[in-house]
Amino acid sequence: MEDALGAREEPAAAHSMIGVALGSYRLTRPLGRGGMGVVYEADDLSLGRKVAIKLLPRSACGDAQALARFRLEARAAARLNHPNVVSIYDVKEDEGRGYIVMELALGPSADELARARGGRLPWREAAGIVAAACRGLAAAHAAGLIHRDLKPSNVICPEGGSAKLAD
Repeated sequence: MEDALGAREEPAAAHSMIGVALGSYRLTRPLGRGGMGVVYEADDLSLGRKVAIKLLPRSACGDAQALARFRLEARAAARLNHPNVVSIYDVKEDEGRGYIVMELALGPSADELARARGGRLPWREAAGIVAAACRGLAAAHAAGLIHRDLKPSNVICPEGGSAKLAD
């Protein structure tokens, strides 16, 4: 697999991170790949809650420009506080490897949801997901932000909840 930085990280590497502690967080399972790294579910040991952590690929750790872009992404996204956007809690580094701590939004992506249903969603459900994504985009645009990677796999659809923009 290759990420947006051109860094390769094998799927097995994501599983080898299970149980690893990053500050007060412990990685529990991989959730997927974002535009700039692997996303994990983690335990927040300080506050006793579940969070998501996007971890910059190890191959990009020595790249000051990649780390700066990663921090910039976190700072920009942290300016948003909207029910249709995944919340950013913190940006940190552990032994030179950057990571973003964010809200854990569990559920399939819009892409996964459509594939699970034979490639199509009922129009009312699809319209609800698109409307929620548009509300999140409107909030981002109002804050002067552009998503730059809007696609169905970056729209999380929690069961019984409103869709959230991620990445």
